[in-house]
Amino acid sequence: MNPLYIPAWILSFLSPLAVSLSTRSLISNLDFNTQPYGYDPNDMNYFPLPENIIPANYNPLETPSNAEGLPLKVDFSIVLINVRDIEEMKQLVTLEMNLRVYWTDARLKNLTGGQKYVVIHPESFEKRLWQPDMFIDHAIDVKQPMLLTKPLSLRLFMDGAIRYSMRISVTLACQMNFKYYPGDTQHCNVDLKSYAYPNKILTLNWRNGTSSVKLDPALRLSNYELQVNNSKDFLAKSSSGTYSGIRFTVKMRRDMSYHLLQTYLPSSMFILVTFMSFIMPQDNGGVTITMTALLTMTAMFAAVRQNTPVVCYAKAIDIWMVVCMFFAFLVLVIQTTTMRLRHMKIEPELDETREDAKLIKNKPTIKTIFDKDPHDLETANRGISSQESFPMIAITNSSNEGDQRNDDITRRYSKETMPPVPTEDLNSAKIKEYKALGNKIRRISSILAPIAFLIFNSIYWTWLLGSREY
Repeated sequence: MNPLYIPAWILSFLSPLAVSLSTRSLISNLDFNTQPYGYDPNDMNYFPLPENIIPANYNPLETPSNAEGLPLKVDFSIVLINVRDIEEMKQLVTLEMNLRVYWTDARLKNLTGGQKYVVIHPESFEKRLWQPDMFIDHAIDVKQPMLLTKPLSLRLFMDGAIRYSMRISVTLACQMNFKYYPGDTQHCNVDLKSYAYPNKILTLNWRNGTSSVKLDPALRLSNYELQVNNSKDFLAKSSSGTYSGIRFTVKMRRDMSYHLLQTYLPSSMFILVTFMSFIMPQDNGGVTITMTALLTMTAMFAAVRQNTPVVCYAKAIDIWMVVCMFFAFLVLVIQTTTMRLRHMKIEPELDETREDAKLIKNKPTIKTIFDKDPHDLETANRGISSQESFPMIAITNSSNEGDQRNDDITRRYSKETMPPVPTEDLNSAKIKEYKALGNKIRRISSILAPIAFLIFNSIYWTWLLGSREY
């Protein structure tokens, strides 16, 4: 190595070390307590501003006042960016919005160095500036999405006006009404109130009237149609005083397309299938078709109820389900009844004519004089003509008994010789009557049941669609 290069190599090694030591000595001699705003070199949120940006006599705990002595006016404007989640089971809604708050602090006039406004990082001055103590009523959680730093912005204008802007995500409770579900429209009220300052000190207002709350034009939801309305300011009274507040309402009108395709249309088709069983031959599975449709609708409606909120009152879709199942059950009862009438069997019964015929057949036959042969008849005639064998006294005494006996013989003879009415013909006539009754019931039901279902549909859809808000 050339000896001339040795000093140069030594100097190149010692020079950076000397610069580093001198810088450390300079920084160590600085008194950070004399720096404005308590500057900390490790604070990465520090935004360099002129030393006189905040007056030395500024008190962040003192509420700004105006020359008129009126309450401080705090204005709001909101842009709804997204509805991230709607939990109908828990009745919770998560909203993502850009919230801007405006107020004027006369103590901060003419501090922008001639510029219209200066941008201040809120986290660097949040403890050094007065801020309104607003809160969102019924809010369960408030978050701020963050990538590197929180999405915050604070502008200080020349006249002392301040605009505080932030992106927040709010999860709040929303009292929902599911009476007209799935044709319902939910109204979620978002109330912003002052917590510590009564309305004599601070009032909340919308900055641009009814146009202070806007929807992001790119916001679209698959199951709802959104609309926002902001109302006027209101006063909230409590035991400690009267406080100012403002409210805007998020209206969510449910889109019925899903339930029309998944619930109403299939159930209507099943009901039509049950009605078609009336025009089918009765022995070709009408009861089986109706039973299958009833069980299928029961399973389908059970799945629908799992995805709907559990409330103590009947919803519109519950009414539809109950009526559809009632029609299917009614058709099943009619089909079963008519099938029973069609296959009715009558047990044979013993009537009085057959019983008397059996008695006559089992008793010995009484022969009359007409049953004897001609020889006996001639002998009888001769005896009667000679009056030797039948004395008149005997004939006279026994005349009454003979008449009674002849009447009994005549009656029994007439019953034995009269042909009985066939029981099979009577049973067949009754069976035909039952079949005719069953066919009449089917014919009437095939007309009345569809008409009743159409009447129910007209009443139901008039009521449901008439209750929707457009």
